Amino acid sequence: MKLSVIIPSHNNEAFVRECLRSIRESSFRDYELIVVDDASADGTAEAARRFADRVIVQPSNGGCSRARNAGAAAASGEICLFIDSDVKVRRDTLARVAAYFDAHPEVDALTGRLAAEHPNPDFFSQYKNLYMNYIFGLLPDRVNFLYGSIHAVRSRLKPSYDPRIRVAHDTELGQRLHEEGRTLAYLNDLEVVHLKRYGFRSLMRNDFIIPFEWTDFFFRHRGYRQLWKKTGYLHAPKEQILSLALMPLLLVSAAAALAGSEAVRPVLAALVAVWSALNARFLFFLGRVRGAVFAFASAGLTFLDQAVMMTALFCGFLAHGAGKSRG
Repeated sequence: MKLSVIIPSHNNEAFVRECLRSIRESSFRDYELIVVDDASADGTAEAARRFADRVIVQPSNGGCSRARNAGAAAASGEICLFIDSDVKVRRDTLARVAAYFDAHPEVDALTGRLAAEHPNPDFFSQYKNLYMNYIFGLLPDRVNFLYGSIHAVRSRLKPSYDPRIRVAHDTELGQRLHEEGRTLAYLNDLEVVHLKRYGFRSLMRNDFIIPFEWTDFFFRHRGYRQLWKKTGYLHAPKEQILSLALMPLLLVSAAAALAGSEAVRPVLAALVAVWSALNARFLFFLGRVRGAVFAFASAGLTFLDQAVMMTALFCGFLAHGAGKSRG
C-alpha cells in the first residue's frame, strides 16, 4: 500500500528540515513525500527540495487548508497521510499507518496524537503538549474528528479541507466524514513529537480560536447529537466541558467576593472545590509526569485557559446568532 505523505508549510524553515529528515528515516519505504510551500518568505522551499519527491510552491499564501488540498490533488498513493511541518515522526510511524489500513479495510481515516515528550523545556510549551497528550489519551478507538499533526484519509474519498476555517479545518473534515457515515479510527500509540514552541500569548490565542471555531461545527454538523457520547465533544473530555460550564459562575462569584460580599464566599469555596475535583485527574497527570511544582503552577494556568475557552465559546455562539439573524 503506497502512502502519499503531504506536508504543508509556511515560513517554517526552522522545523521543516527535522520533520522531513524524520520521515526519510522511516522503516517503511513505499511512499512519496510531497511538500506544499504556502508562499513562504524564508528558505522553506529550498530546505524541502533536499528531502521531498515533489515541492509545490503556492503563488500566494492561501492558508493550510488550500496547501493540504493542493497536496492531496497531486497525490498518487492509496492513502493521503497529512503531517504538520512542526512535528517529527517515529521510525515506525508510516509503517503503523499502512499496516492499520491494510488490517482494517472498514476504516476510512485515522488520526493519532502528540507524544508526551517535547524538546523545548519552557513551561508553556510543556503544558500545552502534555495537555494535548492527556486529553487524547482518554479517547475511544473510534472518533468523529481528525487531528492536524497527524491524520490519514483514503485517497478515494478525495479529502478536501474548507479554506474558510483558520485553524481547525482538520477537525471539520473529520466531522464531515463522520456525518457521511465514514469510520474514523484513533490510534493511541500513533504519536508524533511536537517541535512548536508556545508562549503565553500564543497559547491563549490558540485556545481562543479553536473553541470559537468549534461553535460553528456544533451547529453545522449537529454537534448536539454527538455531545456526551463516549467522551464529551470532539476531543474535549466530559470533565473539561463541565469545568467550562462552571466557569461563568466561578468568575461572577469571585468578582462578588472581591467586591466584599460575605454571603457569596461559601458559594465560591464550593465552586472552587467542584472545579478542582473536575480537573484533578489532569493535574495529577502533570504531577506524575513533571512533578508537583509544575502541577501547582499549571492549576492557575488551567483556570485562566478555561476562562479564555469559555469566552471563545460565548463569542462563537453570539457570532452564530448574529449570522442567523442577518440571514
